[in-house]
Amino acid sequence: MTIRIKANKITIEHPSDIYEIMQLVLKREHKIDRNKEHFWVLALNDANKILNLELVALGANNRVNSRVADILAIPLQKQAKGVILIHNDPSGSLEPSEKDKDFADKMIQACRIMNIPVLDYVIIT
Repeated sequence: MTIRIKANKITIEHPSDIYEIMQLVLKREHKIDRNKEHFWVLALNDANKILNLELVALGANNRVNSRVADILAIPLQKQAKGVILIHNDPSGSLEPSEKDKDFADKMIQACRIMNIPVLDYVIIT
């Protein structure tokens, strides 16, 4: 899904920057089913400027299945120097589940092998 916001000039300095960008994305995109979980990848350059923000998976109301290959494809194609992983929780909980923690660990390891650090893993509601 393509969403156009002028994010390529935005530098990520704090998690609140991610929140603001995601609010813009969610307000502009009316096709997104907000009662389902989504998984986004934010690719950054070496100055933490946004190279790409992409929705890689749309799930059910309590889970989203994201494949490592789908997530890694984005930063590899964009030659990113870091990634931020983002998913929403329609229930309103900002606490990561055990599955969230396990998936984050798996992604950190996979990205480490590719020399693209996971800079943050953000849950939004």
